[in-house]
Amino acid sequence: MSGALQAVFQNQRSFTGATVVDDTYGTPGSYSWIAPTGVTAVSVIAVGGGGGSGSGSIGGGGGELRYTNNITVTPGNSYTVVVGAAGIGNKTCNTVRIGGNSTFNSTSVIANGANAATGGSGGTGTGGNGGTSNNRGGGGAGGYSGNGGNSASVGAGGGGGGGGNGNCCNGGGGGGGVGIFGSGSNGAAGSTGTGGGGGSSGQAGLTAAAVAGAGGGRYGGGGGADSGCAPSNGNGGVVRIIAPGSSRSFPSTCVSQSTEASGSAGFLSGTYTWVAPVGVTAVSVVVVGGGGGGASGRNGDNNGGGGGGGALAYINNYTVTPGSSYTVVAGIGGRATTSGQNGFNGTQSYFVSTAVVAAAGGGGGGYTGGAGTAGTVTAGTGFAGGAGRAADGLASAGGGGGAGGYAGAGGAGQRSGTTGTAGTGGAGGGGTSASGGTYQPGSGGGGVGILGQGSNGAGGTVSGTTINGGGGGSGGVNGTSTSTNSKTGTAGGAHGGGGGGGDGCGGIGAGGAGGSGIVRIIWPGSTRSFPSTSAGTP
Repeated sequence: MSGALQAVFQNQRSFTGATVVDDTYGTPGSYSWIAPTGVTAVSVIAVGGGGGSGSGSIGGGGGELRYTNNITVTPGNSYTVVVGAAGIGNKTCNTVRIGGNSTFNSTSVIANGANAATGGSGGTGTGGNGGTSNNRGGGGAGGYSGNGGNSASVGAGGGGGGGGNGNCCNGGGGGGGVGIFGSGSNGAAGSTGTGGGGGSSGQAGLTAAAVAGAGGGRYGGGGGADSGCAPSNGNGGVVRIIAPGSSRSFPSTCVSQSTEASGSAGFLSGTYTWVAPVGVTAVSVVVVGGGGGGASGRNGDNNGGGGGGGALAYINNYTVTPGSSYTVVAGIGGRATTSGQNGFNGTQSYFVSTAVVAAAGGGGGGYTGGAGTAGTVTAGTGFAGGAGRAADGLASAGGGGGAGGYAGAGGAGQRSGTTGTAGTGGAGGGGTSASGGTYQPGSGGGGVGILGQGSNGAGGTVSGTTINGGGGGSGGVNGTSTSTNSKTGTAGGAHGGGGGGGDGCGGIGAGGAGGSGIVRIIWPGSTRSFPSTSAGTP
């Protein structure tokens, strides 16, 4: 994740089988938003910054509101979010400071800030213009289907009302802001010196104190002008992103503010920066290391050894600071191998640092038949993965080890028709290989789920020509099955299962890739904890 970052109100939970996202950026600046796993469309609303007033007879205009629904996004890709700044009051007579523009993905949604006294307009998407200040009252922010109120005027289409005009003894009231949780009532007009009402549950503009102008309401209200030497600021913009975009859309379809206090964020193989959302002071975190890759068989010399399973570790009620950034590293599964190669090691997963909570990846299998080592817990509570199985010369390859569990170790891989070792404590089961048939490649070990402790993964078995992978533990994915009609070892299950070794009899059989590592963060950490206390969705 690149660029400046800020705390977002982030909520990802189960929503008719899809991932729900509700991320609000409410502080001016530029940010990178990464589409979470499973999110392919979003709906976005933006409000531009309100204008600041000059010192004299004219206030600042309101920011524009614009929204676009069902925008296509690609999971894992970054999208730029810009939140427009408030216009700052200027003591130069009749000089008004403009509000900044708020955007998503540069041009997908553009909500323009106030252009001095004139309300923001001309953006991209659906919505209303900001109200214009034609006197001392600030303009209201734009609405969902109508414009913000001009000075001392009612907002339309859910827009903010214009601030009341002042007089010789009173400054102008601030323009009303607009809410971002769906279209609602219009903001009322301000009377002498009072703020305009907030539209769609936005914040009302402030009321003038004596000769000073009053500030605009959140979000996008324009500042009221003073009747002396005390101008006022507008209010800044905002960008809100919600998903799934196919079923949640502005102005009013499933866009209300979530009442859930809990949330989660998941990260697959890679390095990321996670920003603690507003109000989140403690989290619980589970990490799974990447599974080791199975080795390829050595032509006419040896079958490949199975890769080891990645470990699982967790930490509960870890203190975080809203708005602060934290490093997240999700391990990579050892990649599939060919041409007589050792399996590649899976890599470590951790949160913040390897001293806080960390789970090592499984070791790669050896192309001369050696077993991949089990990943171990580096920091935190948890258990090791299962070791891969060494090959038995040219007789049979080794099965991959299962990923570690919440309360027990992953099952070891086996070979030669022996059933893989079952996982314990919610861990993945080990893979195996056959003792007869044309070829004897190894199957992948089972992965482990990240929604809390569940059932143990069964060991892989041989049934006819099918060599079944180890079962996934705690809802993890089963290791991939292979066949006695194939030389190829198969992949470990997500997350953290070890890959099976390849067959080297009469040629080179590729080894299977290890299952990916993962990191999952849940909050609040004070009430949600691993292995099983409210650890499921969201």
